[in-house]
Amino acid sequence: MTTQSNLALILDETITALSNFDLARLQALEQSTIELAGSGLRCKAEEMNVLRAKKDVLELVLRSCEPNLNVLKRLHTKSMRESWAQ
Repeated sequence: MTTQSNLALILDETITALSNFDLARLQALEQSTIELAGSGLRCKAEEMNVLRAKKDVLELVLRSCEPNLNVLKRLHTKSMRESWAQ
């Protein structure tokens, strides 16, 4: 499999794992990314458009997740305060 294919697959799987809140899969993908980065392989310039598009989708998903995570943190904090008060 080419570097471009590997990276495209990692980006697609990261988007899916984020959508499913699959922490174990995200950690495995992080390791795969580290290994791919350490391999020193390069993508061809013409393959970069596909990768940029996938990166843009991933950034959109991450931006969408941030407000939801902030709400979850606030709810968790409120819940913890209420449980301590009882």
